[in-house]
Amino acid sequence: MDLNQLRNDIDKLDKEILSAFEKRMDLCRQVALYKKENNLPIFQEGREKEIIKKVRDRSPEHLKDGSAALFTEIMDISKCLQQQELLKEKDFIRPLPLNMNCTGKIGCQGTSG
Repeated sequence: MDLNQLRNDIDKLDKEILSAFEKRMDLCRQVALYKKENNLPIFQEGREKEIIKKVRDRSPEHLKDGSAALFTEIMDISKCLQQQELLKEKDFIRPLPLNMNCTGKIGCQGTSG
């Protein structure tokens, strides 16, 4: 097999991985909606440890650490997505724009220099 064929195979697999990632993130969004409706926290340490253990157990020895790192990153992305979903409809106080034309003094505690 030549290098171009190997790269084409990787490209095909990358498309499959991306498709699976999109599906997983959609499910995570649905989990966020469930958590929102049931007033549950985003981070659930026990669940994450369980997932990482399953991933490590299913991985070949030489990929255990890499697989655990990959899924830790995926779960971090999932938590960010869930947090965005929870905050989507929140009404936050917006800061006023800074007036750069005003003059005044600013004091800072400490020694000069």
